[in-house]
Parts: sequence; C-alpha cells; structure tokens
Amino acid sequence: MILRSEGHRVPKDGRTLLKTPRSVPVMDKCGGQYAYFGTESWIVAAIAKISEFYCTNNTVKLIVNVDGVPIHKSSSKEFWPIQCSIFRLQHPPFLVALYYGKGKPKPVGAFLSDLLEEYKHLVENGITSDGKVFHVTIKAFVCDAPARAYLKCITGHTAFAACERCEIQERKKEGRTVLLAEGLCIARTDEKFANFYYDDHQQELSPLLECQLPRVTSFSLDYMHLVCLGVTRRMLFYLTQSPKLCRLSQGQIKAISDHLLSFAGKMPSEFARQPRSV
Repeated sequence: MILRSEGHRVPKDGRTLLKTPRSVPVMDKCGGQYAYFGTESWIVAAIAKISEFYCTNNTVKLIVNVDGVPIHKSSSKEFWPIQCSIFRLQHPPFLVALYYGKGKPKPVGAFLSDLLEEYKHLVENGITSDGKVFHVTIKAFVCDAPARAYLKCITGHTAFAACERCEIQERKKEGRTVLLAEGLCIARTDEKFANFYYDDHQQELSPLLECQLPRVTSFSLDYMHLVCLGVTRRMLFYLTQSPKLCRLSQGQIKAISDHLLSFAGKMPSEFARQPRSV
C-alpha cells in the first residue's frame, strides 16, 4: 500500500505475483471433498530451476508420500494429501492431490485414480522441457505403517500376518502379539503379491497393480515408527515399568540421566532442549 500511495503500479496482493489461482476445482469423491493438482506442471517447473539436474539426467524419479492429517482432536475430519518429491533434486515436495473428509478416502482405487492415470500417460510419453524428453518413474513410496497398509490393501501392522518383508506369522505369547522367528523366513516377492498369493496378508488387489508398481520392494519401511516409536519405546517401557527382575532402579535411572545430560552441550539444539530423566 505504501508503494501504491507513492504512485507505483504494483499489485495489491502477493497472490497476483505468485499467480495463485482464484479458485480450485473441488469435487465430491470418496465420501469427501477432493482436488487434483497434477504432477507434470510441478515437475517441469522444478527441473527448469536446477540446471545441473537438467543437464545430467534423463529420468525423473518420483518419491510419493500419502498420509492422514487430523484437523482437530474433537473431530474425525482429516486431510489425506498425496505429495511427491524428485529423487536427488534439491527442491521442496509438491502437492499432487488433497482429500478432505471423515476418515480415509474409500475406495483407495478412486482416491489414486487420477494419479495413476497421469502416471501411465507420463510413462508412455515422458515429459518435454525445452526440447528435452525426460522419462518418468516412481522410485518409492515413503509412508507410515497405516498408510502403507491402505495403499497396498494389506492387513494392519498389528495383525498376525502383518510383516511386509517376509511370511513370518505372529503369535500370542503372555497376552502379547509377538514375532517368533523359527528357522529361515521366506521373503515376500512382488510377483507373488501381484498374483494374490498372500491371502492371509492381502485383503484385495492393490490399484497400484494397474501401473505395474512393485508392492513390496518400492515401499520403504519408516525408521521413526519401527525403531524410535517401536523397539526403542518398548525397551524404555520395560526398563522403567516392567517387573523387578528387569526393571532399572532409581539409582540406575539417575546415573543414565546424568550421563545423557553430560552430552547436552554436544548434541544438536533440538535434542538438548528441556532435558528430562529417563
């Protein structure tokens, strides 16, 4: 407003410079509201900004993320965005599609239909940028355990045949569901997954089969849930709240806490804030 009051012809709003759309086409889909933004325009804009990537690569490898984002604690309404990033390209992830509704968008095939349809088109035709044609492929899906089960149409991570990498069967022991590895475990394969071989693990055929996307090898397992919130959390629980046979004493807990606090000055700032005892 100051520049305009001085006689300069500039936009009143930054959205004019950013060319923000005045409206976003939203449709009713999967029991909620859904908007699809596409991938091709984002990819073209991203590779055009990075000249080194443009000159040294012929293939664009996409990393896909799907996850649920609760809006309020008191409501079951949530967002389910589909986001993509380009492998080995220093560029922020971009939003491909967004769903808003109660719980997960169902069915999953309808939720992914636009993405898979455009992906098939890009695989067949590639992306042309300044006369250069780039091949497009999806390298991996990076999701947490519930989202992986949703996309792959498999049982949840607490089921008896939940392991995504091998055919090990979970069992009940002392009131808990545990994995007992007795001998060599058989690894799951993409070929058997496509043929619905794992009837105790698969609930239905995943829509990813339409684009021949691997349902085993293309899904990475997330470190945060498996280790930090899984094994490590369970170990800390048993060391502090389990029976006396394996529970640490208050003296031992204090010694561990003091030892950890001695490294506070050497740790990154996000780990050194508000140190607490074990």
